[in-house]
Amino acid sequence: MSLRKYRSRTIAVLRLTPICAGVLLAGCGGSGGMSGPSAAPTQSTHAGSATATFSGTPHPEVIASNGPVSTFSQAGASFSSFIVNPTPNLDATSLLFTRDMPGQGFQVFTAPANGSTPPVELMHNIVSGYSSISKGGVIAFLTQVSGQFQIQTMLPDGSYPHVVLNNVSAVPSISPNGQTIVYLNIADSNLYSIPASGGTPKQIYSGGNAAANGVSWSPNGQQIAFTALVGGYDIVYTMAATGGTATNVLPSAFSAQGNAVVDSWSPDGNTLACTWTPNSSTTSDLFLISLNDNTAAILTPTGLSDSMPSVSPDNRKLAFYRTSAGGATPGIYESDFDGGNPQLVITDPPSNGITGPVVSINWSFFQPAVSYIGAGGLLTTSNVSGFLMSEKGDQFASLLTMTATTPSTAKIVQTGTTTPGSPQLYMLSADAITNISFTNVYIGGHTSFPLTSTTTATVSVDSTTGYVDFVAPGKFQKQSAGSRSEITGQFTAIYDKTGKNLAPSGATTIQVDSTTGKLISFR
Repeated sequence: MSLRKYRSRTIAVLRLTPICAGVLLAGCGGSGGMSGPSAAPTQSTHAGSATATFSGTPHPEVIASNGPVSTFSQAGASFSSFIVNPTPNLDATSLLFTRDMPGQGFQVFTAPANGSTPPVELMHNIVSGYSSISKGGVIAFLTQVSGQFQIQTMLPDGSYPHVVLNNVSAVPSISPNGQTIVYLNIADSNLYSIPASGGTPKQIYSGGNAAANGVSWSPNGQQIAFTALVGGYDIVYTMAATGGTATNVLPSAFSAQGNAVVDSWSPDGNTLACTWTPNSSTTSDLFLISLNDNTAAILTPTGLSDSMPSVSPDNRKLAFYRTSAGGATPGIYESDFDGGNPQLVITDPPSNGITGPVVSINWSFFQPAVSYIGAGGLLTTSNVSGFLMSEKGDQFASLLTMTATTPSTAKIVQTGTTTPGSPQLYMLSADAITNISFTNVYIGGHTSFPLTSTTTATVSVDSTTGYVDFVAPGKFQKQSAGSRSEITGQFTAIYDKTGKNLAPSGATTIQVDSTTGKLISFR
């Protein structure tokens, strides 16, 4: 067995499109090969950090760069594991926030946490203002379709939409691993748990007094924090995410002195960031509860009104919303963890004319290390015979794997032109390709389909996003240039980026956009 490691650098974690960032093995030129099962690593300029374990002798790597998208592929060996390990970079994280838009309902936006570019609107008419995001970038939210309330999940670029639960008015919050949603049922003010994939809800809190801001998850996903109305005051509680006894964590010194609403749980697990409104006050303050010693501190000065603190993934900063009270410029601010050095990052109202107050803020996570192949593999737990990875800039875009009957026969070659702005097309070949799997998200949904009697397949990578746009198993014959690139051959199917087979009866001609590589038509 041979262990291969690639040099690492700081990479993006969560930006706008594509939303899920990670590490990729794409390069800026240079290539090499390996000989023998114990060969030394190839010296190439790969962006990011990843570790592959394989046996056999892979063919020389294929590296391509086309505009903002780069790809890296390797085939011809038996790859038993592949792990991507991103490096945290706070400047590359994003804020997910919701505005209450007059006459338009709640609408969700995302923007770089450093305020370097304007916010981008992600979805319209969200009923719940408390959208939440998993470590893998999956968003959970409440919406209304044909008059019916639904809990849904999706990626922030709008892809992979999924209905989790119908006919419920709720405030959902997704777990860090993206597997579970705990929601406040507005009808009875109790908390329920449901798999993010869907299923039967389980009631985990029956006090009938949970507040409508929803819950915050502990970083390990074992506990939740929530606010409940007790004796006329909002009080913060923690509880096992599976249900059980709820524990009041508001320090006794603050009992009956005001209302505490929990907004986020710090990544180190030690602190709850809350909004504190003292009795008879018209303004609110940032408020931290230490779970280590059951103490609390009010951070922001009297006269201003701050709320909805979200702790940064490096545990060093807070993002929060400040109104115009006290003469402040309203908008989303970031401060040190103790509230010091506040800086305005997103103006309210923004210059693009979008109005409406912010009603929730979530700071994106740093991505965890992910196993794509092997033990706990996102794509497969079995060995594969080759892979094709893509990135946009330094952000993870997609990963595709292929499995062959005889791994040494597997090859991945680029068939399209390398001219900047042209499609990135690849041919997969082997004595028999038995499976192709791919994902266009760092953590989350993926597509996998078995194949029989297939020796070749064509893959198109969108040269604007780095996503796999389609996979066409079958015999590739030729590709013509022009305003539309035309690929001819005998294709048994065409799978789009969601895994849907668009051509179950096959196709002989595929037309793609000559700039992006996106599928236009087929016949």
